[in-house]
Amino acid sequence: MKITQDNFIWKLVTQEQAEFIFSLELFPLYALYGDESESLIETFDEIKTIFENGDSVGIEVGFIKNEKL
Repeated sequence: MKITQDNFIWKLVTQEQAEFIFSLELFPLYALYGDESESLIETFDEIKTIFENGDSVGIEVGFIKNEKL
């Protein structure tokens, strides 16, 4: 899991998982960069490049709600 400064949660996946998910079109995958920016992965070849560059791949989970019960 990765939680960004704006309280958004990402489910991180390995390269093998990302390739499997992408090939079956299960979920949109995003490249997650060190500066907390992201971009939608549009091609299979991007996955390898992202991991080679030391970045991460994730699936959107959503925002953390800070509600008091």
